[in-house]
Amino acid sequence: MKKLGILIRPENTEEENNGYFQIARKNELEIVYLDAKERKDEFYKKCEQCNGFLLTGGNQNDWYDDMIIEYALKEQIPLLGICQGMQSMAIYKSGTNTVKIGNNSHHLPNKKRHNVLLKNGKLKEILAKETITVNSYHYETVESSNLFEITGYSEDGLIEVVENKNHPFQIGVQWHPERMTDDLDQQKIISYFINAIKTKNNYK
Repeated sequence: MKKLGILIRPENTEEENNGYFQIARKNELEIVYLDAKERKDEFYKKCEQCNGFLLTGGNQNDWYDDMIIEYALKEQIPLLGICQGMQSMAIYKSGTNTVKIGNNSHHLPNKKRHNVLLKNGKLKEILAKETITVNSYHYETVESSNLFEITGYSEDGLIEVVENKNHPFQIGVQWHPERMTDDLDQQKIISYFINAIKTKNNYK
């Protein structure tokens, strides 16, 4: 059975983590719990077991984000960054940090949605469309991306998608696809991520 490493951030609740766990369970993947409270050497050993990584949402970037991203890049392992996970991908090895939006325009109620405009890249290929509708739960954003290419923006100009165009699936999204399980676009994103883990394209 393929193994999905899921980052367990100290600030996340069991309910918040459950959506990530369901991705693995519904797709018959064994979960490797990458607990941010573990020692770095133990955390790294767990990374070595993984066939894919889910870089979860949260409210801060730390060493565990960088360790997962670095290992995924080095070993060419599928990576899905969600919300804070996308931001961590964008600022990886950049020397920059996230910045506050300054208002609640992107921290929306559960049923509220906004559009994301997709540029040429993997996600646009996967979804075969230029505009998608997503949820939004963040107070901060990133102003640029270093190693990953920016391939999606909100209508008000915030970065919403970063990706490695040279990999079958190393994509970060600013929204929470695991909270939109009835949406066909989000189902497709998760399906392509799982397929990348389960096929030979992950080099494991």
